[in-house]
Amino acid sequence: MVKLENDSFKGLLVHLFIMGLIVALLVILFFFVYLPYATNHGQSITVPNIVGMKVDELDDFLSAKDLKYEVGDSVYTTKYPPYAVVKQYPEEGFQVKEGRKISITLNRKSPELIKMPQLVGTSVKNALMIAQSHGLQTEIKYVPNRYQNLVLKQLIDGKVVVEGSPVYQGTKVTIEAGDPSIAGEIPVPNYIGEPIDEVEIAIKGQGFKMAEPMETDSPEPRGTVVKQRPASGSGENIKPGETIYLWISNGNDGSDIDPENTDENDG
Repeated sequence: MVKLENDSFKGLLVHLFIMGLIVALLVILFFFVYLPYATNHGQSITVPNIVGMKVDELDDFLSAKDLKYEVGDSVYTTKYPPYAVVKQYPEEGFQVKEGRKISITLNRKSPELIKMPQLVGTSVKNALMIAQSHGLQTEIKYVPNRYQNLVLKQLIDGKVVVEGSPVYQGTKVTIEAGDPSIAGEIPVPNYIGEPIDEVEIAIKGQGFKMAEPMETDSPEPRGTVVKQRPASGSGENIKPGETIYLWISNGNDGSDIDPENTDENDG
């Protein structure tokens, strides 16, 4: 009877020992095998720089780093070859999980025809942001004007381009802006033949003053500038702040006016 009880006790100890070994083995497997695997799976990956790479190079390059890509947008620029990455998000150096998709902007093969935005009347900083958002290249030219950094003209190849004109992305736009520090005498602009409302805007933008326009007989459409003082092309220069005097057409051809009194009517 005593021997049977001893055998039962020994059997219990053996079972407890086996169970202890199993628990210890499970603990070891959990902490030293499963947990490191689970932690390393999905570990952070440093995003590489892919700007400038061709799109057909991305699959192999990013797959090797457990990353993917998706095309989010496309633009045109001469800085990179066609179908190269122009922008990426996340940017180089960001930490992401494996399998993360990198959103890319590709360079088009040819420029897209867009409408010219309005840059005149804004600050240089704002004009640069607008031009960049439309895929246009820019250069800044400062001219004498009392309004610092005010955009006075927008030009392509030296010619004024108005808002809404069709232009290609990547076109270089010259932004002409004011700088009072270089304000000095400049040749008198020519306003002859222009409508008075446009001339008034130009004169104010150039930093000059304008006297009240005087009407005179002329076959030109009513409100057209037909005479100015100082005259353009006379060799005279003018400083910002000086006054310009204008004569505008009243739409009358003057056929019933004595020619000898023309100068008097002109003031």
